[in-house]
Amino acid sequence: MSDGPYRSLNLPSHWKKVAKYAENDAFSEQQICEAVVPALARDWRQGELAQIAAAIADIADQTQPGLFEQLDRLEALAQATAGNGFRQILVHCAMQHVDAGASGDAVVEGAAADALAIWASRHTRPIEEHYQREWDATRAGNVRARIEGGFAATRYDGLARQLLGKDAPAGQRAPRKQDGLGEGPPL
Repeated sequence: MSDGPYRSLNLPSHWKKVAKYAENDAFSEQQICEAVVPALARDWRQGELAQIAAAIADIADQTQPGLFEQLDRLEALAQATAGNGFRQILVHCAMQHVDAGASGDAVVEGAAADALAIWASRHTRPIEEHYQREWDATRAGNVRARIEGGFAATRYDGLARQLLGKDAPAGQRAPRKQDGLGEGPPL
């Protein structure tokens, strides 16, 4: 019997874990969410997005800023972050928030939350396509729906505040392994 298609998935191990949980109906959408949060946090740290968020905060905290000046500085930051998709998403989300009239911490927190949601959703398609190739369309659709359910349960604003150092990190732990007969999926 196969260990599941998630093993040969061409994504980092923390995203393979999300796929593994989505594949197995024994894991609830909340448990999928609990796997998504550390995956996003790891990508945030590996991409060194805290530095980009600090640069965005400097731009957004200007006294009497001109809208076009802020957007020009953010555009320059976007060019400097070329080559890293997560960084690009963060800067472009900040540009949208500035363009919408936000300033200060609202720009950084809103951009971080939006960037986390976009980054998470970008992992749905490769996982679904992999399951489509390895298994069948029905199973791939089920995996996609379960991943999207896990993403919907994720509190991106709270995670953004934690990653930005505004809130203390919640005691993140791996979901508890279900190994007893009475510990199956909820009915």
